[in-house]
Amino acid sequence: MTFTPESEQNRYMVLSLHHRFLPLRHVLVLIGAAGFAWLGAPAPAQEPARVAVAPFASKSPSPPLPKSETVALRRAALPGPFPSEVLHILDGDTFEARVRVWFGQEITTLVRIRGIDAPELKGRCGDELRGAMASRDALAKLLASGSVMLRDVNLDKYGGRVVASVEVRGTGPGEDVSATMIASGWARPYGGGKREAWCPLVPAPRG
Repeated sequence: MTFTPESEQNRYMVLSLHHRFLPLRHVLVLIGAAGFAWLGAPAPAQEPARVAVAPFASKSPSPPLPKSETVALRRAALPGPFPSEVLHILDGDTFEARVRVWFGQEITTLVRIRGIDAPELKGRCGDELRGAMASRDALAKLLASGSVMLRDVNLDKYGGRVVASVEVRGTGPGEDVSATMIASGWARPYGGGKREAWCPLVPAPRG
């Protein structure tokens, strides 16, 4: 049997009308049968044409991951190393960087240095403010001494920043920023939880 453009067009019209006007399927089957008879072919059985559905065309969305798996994904660390360009120093334990995550792919994010806590510029006393400025300047000098690499990068509990181990590479072995800041007295060890106060305790008012 030879198919001509006209016969293919007729067949296409029959199938299109069938899916557009499903209540008239029996009438359309008869029209299709007449078309095949006109071409000299045996008429097909009186069954409505079926449209194959791809396996991925499911109407129901994929079920969400269990909460435990979602938390695990958020806590999973990216080992790195990730070359980073320091853009701005916020204080002695946080800076802004442009991080190269892939070839030609960079992101700009705040980086919280893992394992340390430095005084805050919004400190509660003058001692903390002065310590915060000195700590910030020390970190800026340290990060400018070589190329900066991030390792073991995690999402921070605060949105918009990550927690990472930071390393400065110069002509020699890489220098761990956390260890250097602690050894120099510009920061304290910090493992999470409540931060220790940088100001002397202020007596509560009486009466």
